[in-house]
Amino acid sequence: MDAVLHSRDLLDVVFAYQDGWYKEQLELIVSLQLRGLDHLVRSAQEQPMPSIDVVASILEPWIAAHGLLAVRRAMRDMANLGCMLFLYCASRNDAALLASLHETTVLSPFDQRRLVHAAATHGAVDVLAFLSAHAYEGFSADTMDTAAGAGHLHIVQYLTKQRMDGCTTRAMDQAIFHGHHDVVEWLYAHRTEGCSHSGLLFAAKRGNDRLVRRIIADGRMRLLGSEIVHAARYGHLDLVTFLAASTSACHLQRAQDAATLMGHTAVAHFLTTRLAVH
Repeated sequence: MDAVLHSRDLLDVVFAYQDGWYKEQLELIVSLQLRGLDHLVRSAQEQPMPSIDVVASILEPWIAAHGLLAVRRAMRDMANLGCMLFLYCASRNDAALLASLHETTVLSPFDQRRLVHAAATHGAVDVLAFLSAHAYEGFSADTMDTAAGAGHLHIVQYLTKQRMDGCTTRAMDQAIFHGHHDVVEWLYAHRTEGCSHSGLLFAAKRGNDRLVRRIIADGRMRLLGSEIVHAARYGHLDLVTFLAASTSACHLQRAQDAATLMGHTAVAHFLTTRLAVH
């Protein structure tokens, strides 16, 4: 018995587990507290979850230093941190760590949906593939919409090939809004949802002459008049010239006012000339 009690290995375990926490957990707690995130350690459901990018900046070096065993202990002992560890996998596209966490922890349906959304947001195709293969909840048309809005073409392509959830017009709308031209082109060529009128207005604001012409030529959408106002407000003369041919005098005047207000003199001059002969 004396030999056991004086065992160096036993003493190391005892001293490593002070105040109910392992040594590496105390280190993590301090890091979280310094960022005002100690509510992730003790149950505090009323507290909002922080940005995964903030938590990932703390977790990444900690995981690298302490390994999988420490991660599993944290999953068991540290209340709200469990879901954040899963979300960390999504932010880093770490399917191997995710698979290990999956073996010992079952997320709630709500947290599963958060995880799928995070993977789509971060472009984590390996994580999405794992979640799909293991029937996690949360896949829907919004998944592709989210990926498209974030500019992750490879996710849009994966979801189109591997799943049947589809997308909505929001996918192209958001891709246009954020300037993800490769995503817009791919969606236009390979899917049928198209964009809403909001997407057409976003294209007009950005001066995406080619896309606006293409949508109109294909008959996917008819002009309502407000397109030229947006194009004029942002100084896109070529697009204004194209749209003016099929725009009423009322909208031409609004466009001319917008161009004048924003100081786009070439656009304002063109519209003034156009109004004179309209």
